[in-house]
Amino acid sequence: MRHPLPETRPPAPVARLARVRIIGIGSWCGDDRIGWDAVEALASSGLPRRFPDGMVETCRCEQPGDLLALVRGLPAVVLVDAMRSGAAAGTVRKLAVHELAADQGGLSSHGMDVAQALALGRVLGLLPPVLLLYGVEAPLVAPGTAPDAALCSAMPGLLRRLNRDLRALLGTARRRP
Repeated sequence: MRHPLPETRPPAPVARLARVRIIGIGSWCGDDRIGWDAVEALASSGLPRRFPDGMVETCRCEQPGDLLALVRGLPAVVLVDAMRSGAAAGTVRKLAVHELAADQGGLSSHGMDVAQALALGRVLGLLPPVLLLYGVEAPLVAPGTAPDAALCSAMPGLLRRLNRDLRALLGTARRRP
């Protein structure tokens, strides 16, 4: 039986992508909001405005089941979400789609986790040609708690990595300052 999310080849730098959407997955529960915080920080940094209008957009997603509607028809998507893998709090990992097993469970506090949503999207042919995933190790996902200090400390490095990926994906499409 084939793995539901077979390994994909790393995308070659693409200079003519029409659009990249960065989706922060999360909720208001403590460390689970790291995806939301990342897209808010990215938007606040002005990075999307450094590219021609409409090429980079950010949005939040509370339920991974909503991901398919958010990624459908796009050439490139970057997902950012909290994860639990046993790594040190605040560890940022860039994951390949095949590293997420849809039957693993435990990586999400949502009803349907990201891996299950992506597995469904692959079967339905709804995933974008370029899909980058960032997971940030979250030690505590509980209502009424503030994000862990390690997650806050990881944010600058995460934003640098997202910036680097956007530049690689969009190549020469960068707007002049």
